[in-house]
Amino acid sequence: MEIAAEIERLLQGFPPDNQSESVEVDISNTSTPQVTPLVQKTVCYVVCALIMNEKQEVLMIQEAKGSCKNKWYLPSGRMEQNETIAEALRREVAEEAGYVCDLTTLLLIELRQGVPLWLRFTCLAQILGGSLKTEADDESLQARWCSRNDLGLLSIRANDILPLLDYGLAYTQFHGRKHGRIIPALNAHKHLLVRAVIVGRPLLGANAKVLVSGKGRAQHLPVVAIAQGEGLLCNTVGRLIKAALGDAFDGLVSFHGVLAVEHCGKPAHSNDGVCFTCLVSVQETRERGDARRPDGGSRTSAGVHGAEAGVRGAEAGVRGAEAGVHGAEAGVSRSGVSPDFSWVELADSNLSKTLLERLERYMTVLTNCYGECEHFQIR
Repeated sequence: MEIAAEIERLLQGFPPDNQSESVEVDISNTSTPQVTPLVQKTVCYVVCALIMNEKQEVLMIQEAKGSCKNKWYLPSGRMEQNETIAEALRREVAEEAGYVCDLTTLLLIELRQGVPLWLRFTCLAQILGGSLKTEADDESLQARWCSRNDLGLLSIRANDILPLLDYGLAYTQFHGRKHGRIIPALNAHKHLLVRAVIVGRPLLGANAKVLVSGKGRAQHLPVVAIAQGEGLLCNTVGRLIKAALGDAFDGLVSFHGVLAVEHCGKPAHSNDGVCFTCLVSVQETRERGDARRPDGGSRTSAGVHGAEAGVRGAEAGVRGAEAGVHGAEAGVSRSGVSPDFSWVELADSNLSKTLLERLERYMTVLTNCYGECEHFQIR
């Protein structure tokens, strides 16, 4: 598929075509082994359901197991072997809350390194049938609908769900720029991968540039394998950008979130991998040989350090981040790019405009519970 057509498909909310047999990993970390994903062994995939009624009350369940007994939490649990993300979500909601549900959209994705590696998929879902659970069993004691204020009266299992609730409520109430339905694609992968849409912010009046791998008809969006110890998807993307743009690159990278998720899980231990298509922008903070901006000002370092620095703002009650510097202050150099990579300028002005508009909050599935874009400096 041509680069422009693939990007347009992603921006319209459609996942990539099934490329499981042809995905070529462009960058692998030879010094650190990759994670071999095996559900319930080397990886722990967790699904978490955010379900709200017309009163904006959220569905909560009272735990029945172990040290969590009598505590309240969102319907959630570990994915089992041979399950997709949507199947695991439906099973957990039915077992713990009594309802039949359908996954509406992915909302947040969180990754924590360790053994096993931990990934949580928080999803919005809607009720299709069933009834509220009122009789206790081994899965839960009961379920109930709670307002945000009601939660202060409950004994919560862990406060990590509170920002999830706030973000979910804000997302459902916010009618501006937000992503539509992003449903996991049933594409099979054997590894944990990141496919990156890396956008070079253009000079004033120019179209967006996208970093691609390969030559000619073989050009494709670059793919990188997640290595052990990379606790955030933006760390994996940073390694890819460093390899592609070289040691001379000095710039700000903004990780805007995930445009698509691919996971099949069948058969078990053969296709337990996940591929995340991530939206990223880069902005060089120092032009080699000329430190003047197009508007005549001085270009200075962005001064943002650390993978989770996060520029914080407020909209609809959720902390967010406006990404980078816009318009005439932005630019990316073509120099210093590895021979295996190149910048391709989008010829379609409308597609370029749509892509640049996505470099705003609520336009992707975010990767932290605070609903923040993540910024970090590469030097």
